[in-house]
Amino acid sequence: MHMSWYQLFHLGDPMLTLPLGSAIAAWLLAARAWRAALGWTVGFGLALGLVAATKIAFMGWATGLPALAFKAVSGHATGFTAVFPTLCYLAMPAWKARARRAASAAALALAAVVAAALVHAGEHTLAEAAAGWAIGAGAFLCTARLAGGTSFTAVTSLAPAAIPDTAPSLAPDAAPDAGPSLVPAAAPDAGPFPAPRTAPDAAPAPASIAATAAAPSAAASPAFVPTPATIACAALAFLASAWLLRSAPLNWWMIKVALLLSGNSTPVPWGHCG
Repeated sequence: MHMSWYQLFHLGDPMLTLPLGSAIAAWLLAARAWRAALGWTVGFGLALGLVAATKIAFMGWATGLPALAFKAVSGHATGFTAVFPTLCYLAMPAWKARARRAASAAALALAAVVAAALVHAGEHTLAEAAAGWAIGAGAFLCTARLAGGTSFTAVTSLAPAAIPDTAPSLAPDAAPDAGPSLVPAAAPDAGPFPAPRTAPDAAPAPASIAATAAAPSAAASPAFVPTPATIACAALAFLASAWLLRSAPLNWWMIKVALLLSGNSTPVPWGHCG
């Protein structure tokens, strides 16, 4: 049983979630989903920044909340909760709104299980894991909110384009207008009762307006469909991020920053990994 928990919380390992986060950003940028890309970059960046700031502060100055057994935000819980619900949301077709919401909710629930696994395995306290879940969920919701109104390049209209009428007319050409007649036109015999008024004919709607009304709005229902270009960009971003993390692990950089800012020769003992 302990081994299953151990394997589960490692789904939030930064060596996996950070490359996935980079792949999501590259995917959105390649799809020209500017609002969603901005939301993800800012939200995920702030989430990682909060995790790093709390860990650097603890290793440098032993900050925290002893009453809550809180030292620093869990990076595993934050990364999993931000990345996997976002992947589920973006990968599901937009016209399947219920399926998209269900997939995202299931990923958030699984993230809560990952946070519980961290506590069960002794890697983090409840406060640290809960804070990571909340911050990661905030990053996901920020991206989903902005992606909901984004028009992706993969969106295609279901209505056929209007075809201009290029067929030659078979009716004879009308005689040229000879100018205004000087003889007044004879009024039709209306009989004992006046002729009823007739409403003017309504002008026909332009083909472009009719097609717009018939077709679903791309901005209202974006569809994020992977293409070879977006998949290639996401794969390159994933591989590059994974290589950078293996070359210079995050924990090493955070320890260096904590020692540089605090002036200490050794970091404060952590006691929990994450």
